[in-house]
Amino acid sequence: MEGESLRVAPTPVLTNALRDLAVEAARRGGTVLKSYYGAQGRIAMKADGAGPVTDADLASQTTIVETLPPSGLAVLAEEDDVVPRDALRRWIVDPLEGTSNFIRHLPWFCVGIALATANDIELSVVYAPLTRRVVCCRAAASPASGPCWVQSDRR
Repeated sequence: MEGESLRVAPTPVLTNALRDLAVEAARRGGTVLKSYYGAQGRIAMKADGAGPVTDADLASQTTIVETLPPSGLAVLAEEDDVVPRDALRRWIVDPLEGTSNFIRHLPWFCVGIALATANDIELSVVYAPLTRRVVCCRAAASPASGPCWVQSDRR
């Protein structure tokens, strides 16, 4: 029906391997962002006028997308024009959330990766590279373990 959101059966079981892969991809993308942070770089406006895009956005996205293939899932990445068709389960990647802050050398930016099935988010990972903090949230987590966890890297 028109205007009705797509709903599917409960999402496939989220494995620790997919969570770990998303965290690793976010960390790798964040490492790329740190290498660009504070440096002058190319800044362009997105073709649709949705805001700025930098070399750091593109390099982080490339690293993240190259890290995710072991899952075999489609990837919808913010800086790409390619939209996965007929992909019920897919990664959604924002390689640099807070591009305007990043450009101004303000420390409030992060990498965002989500795993979605149809219109439902199964997993979200946010990595703040300057503080090395990872926030990971899962849908339908058990009440005992809680839906989210935060980890600070000491690497």
